[in-house]
Amino acid sequence: MILPRACGSLTRRREPLQIFTSAATSGASSQFGGSRTARRVLAEARAWCDEARGRQSKLAAYLGVSRQAISAWFREAERKHPRKRPTAEQVLALEEFLQAQRVRQNAPPGKRQ
Repeated sequence: MILPRACGSLTRRREPLQIFTSAATSGASSQFGGSRTARRVLAEARAWCDEARGRQSKLAAYLGVSRQAISAWFREAERKHPRKRPTAEQVLALEEFLQAQRVRQNAPPGKRQ
């Protein structure tokens, strides 16, 4: 998409890379407006955060975002057309973080970090 700039020249606007696609291309329902993977990862992250106090802050620190951003993702995930959503990179990092937490949780008590 080409947009005119204030000075009269034209510039090309870069479209953001998002893991959220239309329902037709991803096979996901249009209720969330995103991919199944992103919805699944956000739901799993929310369940993990709800288990203990301070987990949203821990997750935010790992991803390099604010705790308020994490909270907004969880809140917006339930809307029909979410406005605040994680990028594809953030969804992948979130999935990696949750996998590490599952491994840590399943480790024997003497081997946990």
